[in-house]
Amino acid sequence: MLNWKPAPDRWKMGFKEAVLANFDYLASYDLECVESDVTRVRYDSPRVFVNVYHGRGSYELNVEIGRHDGPRKDTPFNLDAVLGWKRAPEQKLLFKEITLFQSHAREGVQAMVPEMAALFQKYADPLLRGNEKAFESFDEYCTVESHRLGEHYRAGTTRWKADMAWKRKDWPQVVELYESMRDDLSQTEAAELAYAKEQLQNYDGGNSEVTSRTVD
Repeated sequence: MLNWKPAPDRWKMGFKEAVLANFDYLASYDLECVESDVTRVRYDSPRVFVNVYHGRGSYELNVEIGRHDGPRKDTPFNLDAVLGWKRAPEQKLLFKEITLFQSHAREGVQAMVPEMAALFQKYADPLLRGNEKAFESFDEYCTVESHRLGEHYRAGTTRWKADMAWKRKDWPQVVELYESMRDDLSQTEAAELAYAKEQLQNYDGGNSEVTSRTVD
């Protein structure tokens, strides 16, 4: 596991100071700052904890919340999960390739930390209060979302394998892979599946060469 060390001049971005100033409302939830450095600030209470960080290598800005008991004990979930749980319009889309907040410059950090703090206060309030029903709902959402993401990445791997099989004209493999995700095929993939099945039906056991064609 890589252990990135922050650059010696990371303090110039003023991340720690920005967090301490903009997340000061956490004190009203009995959360106390127990750790602070140039890339990470942690708040703790008897029931919940909050981590605010500026990725050492990614420069992603995010905030996490977790609790000290329950089925997901000591497991933090970030702002993206909170926004998804609350169906917030600011939620990062699944297929979006950039993070919600990210900056390599002081100006960006100083502008984004207040935005992030405001979003967290707006949508994480019941979690910050340690509301049990809220955490049960949040846990359920995270379980479903984790499964959905797993299926998304599994489908991505299957699509890649199917594409490789298509290029080498391995029609049995194409059929097998696309059939495994039949309900999630695009129009092009469905056409490729139909064509691969057609090639299998026409295949005479290897005595004639099967050629590929372009699928519109």
